[in-house]
Amino acid sequence: MTDLTEKSYPGGRLQRPAARSTQAIFHARQVIQRHLLTMSVITVAAFVLLGSTQALRAWLAPLTMHWVDYSLATLIILGLMVAFLRFRRVPMSQMQWGWLAYLLLISTVEELAFRVFLPLYLDQFFDLRTSVIISSVIFGALHYWTLRWRLGACVFTVFG
Repeated sequence: MTDLTEKSYPGGRLQRPAARSTQAIFHARQVIQRHLLTMSVITVAAFVLLGSTQALRAWLAPLTMHWVDYSLATLIILGLMVAFLRFRRVPMSQMQWGWLAYLLLISTVEELAFRVFLPLYLDQFFDLRTSVIISSVIFGALHYWTLRWRLGACVFTVFG
């Protein structure tokens, strides 16, 4: 009998093929270990490197001034995600709610890291536009590595 861990994996909608299924990502535990943990470490490191609370305050001022608007937008996005799942006739199980919570958490972590902390840190060395581009390229490359995304999906993520 062939060991399932040695079979090749053809890939999925986003995940690229793997020579062995042990390289593929099949479980939520793997996503959390490879993706959430990596992105969280980068977020904390970028925040620590940033060091300047003045730049951070200026960058986050719209969020603190309009927190109700941002909260409402978050609820609308979550509502649209649920509506999409219902439209696709995906049953709203506890697992689906868990994945929605994960998406909200990882989106927050990634946005802080790659749209706030890292560009502000890189702004010390480059102009802001270059800093944002570098941060976006790192963001896309990390999805290639952590989630084994296909290259096209990672390029799309860079421009997103």
